[in-house]
Amino acid sequence: MAPAYTVTWTIDCKDDKGLVTRGSGRVSYAGETFEGTMDVKASGVPLKYLLSGKRLGPEDTRILARN
Repeated sequence: MAPAYTVTWTIDCKDDKGLVTRGSGRVSYAGETFEGTMDVKASGVPLKYLLSGKRLGPEDTRILARN
């Protein structure tokens, strides 16, 4: 089994109207899959995101070259 790694982050944003969004997240990944959560409070409304995914295949370097 591949070793697991964890990434964490925080956000603290204020838009031009003064609305504040704050939050934090954590994702753990191992091999070709990841799982995590992100908790955000936007304009006083709490939101919880559940994150998961897996690698589908090799990246297409032709797409990266266009950007």
